[in-house]
Amino acid sequence: MIVVGIPVYHSLKTLPTCLDSLVSQTKKNFFVIISQDGDNEDYSDIINEYKKRGLNIGLIKRKENGGPSVARQDILSLVKRKNIEYITFVDSDDILQPRAIEVLYDIIKSYNGDVAIGNIIRVGKSGKSETIFSNDTNHTWLGGKMYKVQYLIDIDLNFPKELTWNEDSFFNLVAIASTSKNVIINEDLYIQRENSNSLTHVQNALKKSPHQYIHAQAKAILEILKNRKEIDLDTFFNALKNIYYTIGKIFYYDLDNWSWAPQVEDLQNCAAVQEILKKEKRDFSNKISFNGKEYEIPITFNEFINSFVKKRYSDGIYY
Repeated sequence: MIVVGIPVYHSLKTLPTCLDSLVSQTKKNFFVIISQDGDNEDYSDIINEYKKRGLNIGLIKRKENGGPSVARQDILSLVKRKNIEYITFVDSDDILQPRAIEVLYDIIKSYNGDVAIGNIIRVGKSGKSETIFSNDTNHTWLGGKMYKVQYLIDIDLNFPKELTWNEDSFFNLVAIASTSKNVIINEDLYIQRENSNSLTHVQNALKKSPHQYIHAQAKAILEILKNRKEIDLDTFFNALKNIYYTIGKIFYYDLDNWSWAPQVEDLQNCAAVQEILKKEKRDFSNKISFNGKEYEIPITFNEFINSFVKKRYSDGIYY
């Protein structure tokens, strides 16, 4: 059985288009779980309409808004308790290409993969689109992927409830980097539509709590260290160098008032980290000038993501 998870929050206008794309799937044997994240809207008419159109669809509700991470975790927790083989996620304002579920299922099943990864098409409000290739930069997004549920259970991977944004980055960093059984396909499967409300939410979240970004990345590295027997030292040291004030610089946050995420200390105190540091001596210094002041700021975390996760892609099977 395959589950398609869709978190919703004030999504009455966007959800039907998303569900239309599920009705059009070439593979029909899947179940849709909608997670209503504490809004007061009535989705029953939409659900009943799409049941009549052939979708196997159900709704779970929470009384209070917890954010997308909590809404997705409600779906994942339910799936882990049931006899479900695979799960994929779709945002309510995005759509799947007609072959998406069929292609992802076929390749993850055929190659006994833990994660199947396809391309994402990102469409702006102007209608201009670009393809984000599966073996390039889309590894931190949930779109266009399918996960083996037993694998997520085995590595005890969940969406962190303390994160109100960037939870998909954490989830995929751990999911992809903790296994060599990634199956990658160069086919456009997921269409991500620009949502100005979502973009505003992320921008506001960055301004109010940029430490959550650091939290997600540090937490991901700790999980990867726990799940992997070996780790590439170059990318490991790049990871440590990237944990500090990067987002402050990028988003013009006040660096003087930066607050450290507790996960940074957890990372520094981690036994595996300490063992590596005893064996290896590397220069962490990387000073730059910003607004007339000199700061010791590491390289951007994207460089770590690209180098570390791409190594995991190289372990995968290309279809």
